[in-house]
Amino acid sequence: METLRIKCPSCGIVLEVRNSKNEKVKKITCPNCQKQLAVSFGDINAPVGSLYKGSTRYQLNEGANAVPGVPSGMVELRVVRLKDGTTKHILRVLTGEQDVKVNGQILMQDDEIVLQQGDELAMDVIVLSFDKPQTNHGDSPEQTKEHAPSVPHKTKDEHKLSKPSWLLWPLFILVVALLSMFLWPEKPVQQPKTVEKDVPVKVIQQAEPVKREVKEASKTIKPQPIKQPKASNEKDLGYAIWYGKCVNGRPDGYGTMTFRKATRIDSRDDQCRIAQSGDKIKGNYVNGHLEYGTWIKSDGSKEEILIGQ
Repeated sequence: METLRIKCPSCGIVLEVRNSKNEKVKKITCPNCQKQLAVSFGDINAPVGSLYKGSTRYQLNEGANAVPGVPSGMVELRVVRLKDGTTKHILRVLTGEQDVKVNGQILMQDDEIVLQQGDELAMDVIVLSFDKPQTNHGDSPEQTKEHAPSVPHKTKDEHKLSKPSWLLWPLFILVVALLSMFLWPEKPVQQPKTVEKDVPVKVIQQAEPVKREVKEASKTIKPQPIKQPKASNEKDLGYAIWYGKCVNGRPDGYGTMTFRKATRIDSRDDQCRIAQSGDKIKGNYVNGHLEYGTWIKSDGSKEEILIGQ
């Protein structure tokens, strides 16, 4: 009898599911949030991706996966298998207390991103690579400091080229002495003396502050250019407001859908779920249709949605 530990995608509780009848897919009810779950026992242990920390490889399986070296309450990495058999690896930030970056881009709390091959994950001092071995990093800062010296070593030839020879100094002094003998003038040229009166000197000293005040006043009067507001990705669909990328006037990509009135979340939803006014869906849309995401209801409750393409 096979026993499998899973994490409820709704409330996060860890459950132990026993496959007493050797079923490939077993349907259970979460005792905490009463959500219906389908647990797969067929290919649950088959790796569907990898995380690399340097040269060390960590296999990923369908469902929730722990990120090596990262606390469980910081991020969530789950593998979702779509109806066409393909898989998607979704990274979600659970807390905004620590910095989480993907390819240098900082993710905020509740943000989700679909990982692609070669994506680099940075969480505090831990650096991981998805589905591609790392080549330049992966060690801790202490290990990197030991392997890579802070000052590069020079070869003997480089020291000879960079350090001037002491034999060149006498020749340099001789050249300077010869140039001073031939080029230095015998007698300095005396400049004619000019007699200045007291009155013009006083006038000049009084006029200088006036000129400075005029220059400073001209600087303050100079108008500043008006900054134009940046373009927004907001799209009014009538029944909802879409914040994200649009292709041919339809939502396409990851974004947020804020509903203005009661509307079916998607025409392809076989459960016919209805979103009320004030509900939000953070997820990925393809050609105007919801593929997957998180349904955030107005009362604060959340529900994971997976429809597929």
